[in-house]
Amino acid sequence: MSQKKLLTQAATPLFSVDEIRIGRCKMRNISVYGDEGAIRLQEVLQFVLQSTKPARQSDTRYPAPLPLATPARLLSVEISDFLKDAQRRNLRSATIKAYARTLGLLQRVTGDIQASRVAHTHIHKLWDVLTWAPEDCSSNPVHANKSADQLIAEGKSGNRQRPAPLTLERHRRFLGAFFNQLKTAGAIAHSPMDAFKQAKPDLMAKSEHDKRPFTDEELKRIFAPETFPKWAKKYPHRWWAPMIGLHTGARVNEVAQLKTTDIIKKEGMWCMAIRKTADEGFYVDGRPASKQSLKNASSERTIPIPDALIKAGFLGFYMDVKEAGCAYLFPQLIPKVTDKGLVAGRHSQALMNQFGLYLRKLGIDDVAFHGFRHTLSTALGRLNVTPQNLALITGHTVRHAVPELQANYIHTSETEDLAKKKQVLELFKPDIELPSYKRGQFKDQLCIKPKQS
Repeated sequence: MSQKKLLTQAATPLFSVDEIRIGRCKMRNISVYGDEGAIRLQEVLQFVLQSTKPARQSDTRYPAPLPLATPARLLSVEISDFLKDAQRRNLRSATIKAYARTLGLLQRVTGDIQASRVAHTHIHKLWDVLTWAPEDCSSNPVHANKSADQLIAEGKSGNRQRPAPLTLERHRRFLGAFFNQLKTAGAIAHSPMDAFKQAKPDLMAKSEHDKRPFTDEELKRIFAPETFPKWAKKYPHRWWAPMIGLHTGARVNEVAQLKTTDIIKKEGMWCMAIRKTADEGFYVDGRPASKQSLKNASSERTIPIPDALIKAGFLGFYMDVKEAGCAYLFPQLIPKVTDKGLVAGRHSQALMNQFGLYLRKLGIDDVAFHGFRHTLSTALGRLNVTPQNLALITGHTVRHAVPELQANYIHTSETEDLAKKKQVLELFKPDIELPSYKRGQFKDQLCIKPKQS
């Protein structure tokens, strides 16, 4: 808080000091207005003491560049710089927004104080806000001027449903990342999150959708000829994404963001390349950028297209999309771009919402699209496929028993890997019949040119 604001709030000082002398340092005519001023004076005095104390034999002659009590910048400034750095690191826009929401609520609890003054007591108070405050407290203008206590009281009176433990854990990780970055930079001496440990795993509830495979009976319901074509005929992503998810185990966003250039032929096999490539005409900070995203480095992989998809007419659909001039296989899923040139959301959001609603209509409400990934992995695991071979398909990280040897000295060719993947994928034979695609089926839903956001 600026001195001008302090003077406005308090016409008379809390106290005045004619002179303070520490070693050869003199400070005269000091007036302190308000609690903030008193704390600031204390920080300055501690800084002077640290800087001027005599060097002992074991001490360095020079003071540390950022001693323990160096006055830190305001929390709002540190939050702003942290979010800018998140953009520099190319974090997803949705992740940056989530960081902003968590840190914004922290600032509402603490006020705009120096970041070094945020204590574990503030974190406990923030947890009450995260637990009880109305879910729209960050976005609804009605709550803009309400204090933390008012938000907590309102949530309790409204019997707000407590957030899932995994949601609270995400807030904890966001706060930990923020304060650890300040600590690493030397802006604060310690993180208030050090005293706020993770909840025990056995106390954490399951996520919104249980991570389980679909049963054989559920798969038959999903792809039933009486229901699936009727639901899926509206958009190409409804038709093909569930089939691709089931037979490849690809993540929902990996499927939703496939481009025509990601369908390739290698070693005589048609394949899907799960990767991130630049979008034509799309730039961020003057550099070519992509609207695609990957979870991690292990996610990048090439998957042979299973025979079941080829027999269902996938290559015909691919040719339709390519001839229509679409950059993406599923043009209705291309996310918008903000005024600042950031991708707003993921390709998969609409698909997840639509498929989730379809599942609920079928009476399946405790599993989502991700269940296809579990279905394939579980089925192949029961067929004694090794975790290493399964990870080649699913894009999981493999932890080698002998890392140095297996990572750097045992080499396999791309031909061997693709053949192995093809062999593994063809072991999966669910007891369902996929609907057949007819060329030109989605003529009205395909664009002549790639959609521009």
